[in-house]
Amino acid sequence: MAHHQGMSLVSINNVIHQNIVQDRFHRDPRVRATQLLLQERVPQGVALAPPKASEVELETQFQPSAHSLIKHYSNPDSSTPRIHLLSNQNYSIMISTAGGGYSKCDDLAVTRWKEDATRDNSGSFIFVRDLTEDKIWSTSYLPLANLPASYKVSFGEEKVE
Repeated sequence: MAHHQGMSLVSINNVIHQNIVQDRFHRDPRVRATQLLLQERVPQGVALAPPKASEVELETQFQPSAHSLIKHYSNPDSSTPRIHLLSNQNYSIMISTAGGGYSKCDDLAVTRWKEDATRDNSGSFIFVRDLTEDKIWSTSYLPLANLPASYKVSFGEEKVE
């Protein structure tokens, strides 16, 4: 392997001539443009890759920590849907702030849903009808899109409210 011998000679030359190879390398304008990145230190004690799924021990029940992140939304009608995913390995749901979404068990779709990054108009919905006044309500903003006086959606690690 000739390149090993070449690298050995370059290393010896670099030591004898006080880092001449590094100086030549850093004279290149492309290298100078990114020189700050070369000075960055590798963090100590940080995992370089996330653990594999098989290496992670699953908890039988979710235990929210004191630092659990909960996001609150007061407007269901955003330019792009805000969504939340919940799963327990077998059953998964995706729900948006407007109430659209889907559920599936393993790879079997439990509810129908059409993927659209700009619209949030599909999912399964629950309706309530007042028979005396012939009015219809939905338990969420969708599909009727009637904004009530107060609307709040909270996405937590283990729940959606």
